[in-house]
Amino acid sequence: MNVSLVAQVLSKSVADLFRYYRTQTEDAALALRFKDTEGTEEIFRLINDVFDIMNGRCRKDAISRDDWEGKKDRLRELLTHIDESECYGWDFEDGFDCPPLYPAFASTLTLSTLRVTILSTIDLVDELLDLGFRCVLTGKFNQDCIEVEYLRHFFGVQAYNNSLNFLESFRNYSLLRRLMQQTNCFIISSALSNADTVLPHQNYYWIKCGWSGAHGSAFILQGLAQKFV
Repeated sequence: MNVSLVAQVLSKSVADLFRYYRTQTEDAALALRFKDTEGTEEIFRLINDVFDIMNGRCRKDAISRDDWEGKKDRLRELLTHIDESECYGWDFEDGFDCPPLYPAFASTLTLSTLRVTILSTIDLVDELLDLGFRCVLTGKFNQDCIEVEYLRHFFGVQAYNNSLNFLESFRNYSLLRRLMQQTNCFIISSALSNADTVLPHQNYYWIKCGWSGAHGSAFILQGLAQKFV
């Protein structure tokens, strides 16, 4: 199951359905089938809230200093559930008086990665707010932004990205992408000798014109090193 389907199932709408079918009085048999689903409803609402907190992509969904403490408590609540779920799934030594063992609500790998993601989100938001940011868009923390930045969709089946793949992908991107009439790209005669003149712009006209090869690759790498190192 992919992420979008999981988000649809573990959502507030499904939690509302659990409550509706459990509390409705028109069909007693149906209500009985949804008896004791309060815990499932609660965890669905919690996961839905955590998804919303960690997927803010616009200003109205951003985290600010005013609402961060409440949202942080919600994230920590899911961390508590993860810890408890793992604890109840452990094998206890013989002779200990322990509660009955129950399987965790997700696989060990899922719980571990979810814990790391939540803890990383908390640390990053705390750090950014302490640095003076007025708001934080947690939806920008995911790997999609990195993949877009490094044009992963042009790599095809190549999963191991390197500088040569990046250069070739950027060249293909520049050749295939249609330039807007008012794009932030312009042509100057000194572009080939001044990396700072070209690198801030989205499209590289000199790559479109076929300026490639060993000299071109070395120039791009030198320019990238100056901008990002």
